[in-house]
Amino acid sequence: MMFFVEVMGRTSGAIALHTAVAGGAAGVVVPEAHAEIDHVVERVRETMAKGKRSHIIVVAEGDEAGGAFGVAPVVGKALGRPYRVVVLGHTQRGGRPTMRDRLVASEGGAMAVEALAAGRTGVMIGRQGGRSVEVPLREVVANAHPPVNAELLRLAQQLSG
Repeated sequence: MMFFVEVMGRTSGAIALHTAVAGGAAGVVVPEAHAEIDHVVERVRETMAKGKRSHIIVVAEGDEAGGAFGVAPVVGKALGRPYRVVVLGHTQRGGRPTMRDRLVASEGGAMAVEALAAGRTGVMIGRQGGRSVEVPLREVVANAHPPVNAELLRLAQQLSG
């Protein structure tokens, strides 16, 4: 049985990539890489030959292949195997905040208020190098679609076997 898990990431495969590596997925499909469906088919075929009977494939919601509902039938047909699709959507945002979450949010909120009080507009409070920083919105927009982490993608592909 194959399970296709669709996660958030309309134009970025970062969440899918991190989920696939952390969860030991058999494959990952992200918008930034265009040939990975064939790779997923081959990896699943290889692990099936070794006796593995279930596989998890993580798919970013915005992938040009149509998300999990677009990818699953293609892979299922190629392998002649049944599959199930689950769409996590915003469910994955749930859970109680940790102490670190609360500290980061408090620090960022305080910095935002300080920036506004000082008349600094057109900035966003973000995290860089473990610290909260002001980032000009023009930089945020210019870097709205950073390239996929090629090393992490390579790792996900290596671990999927």
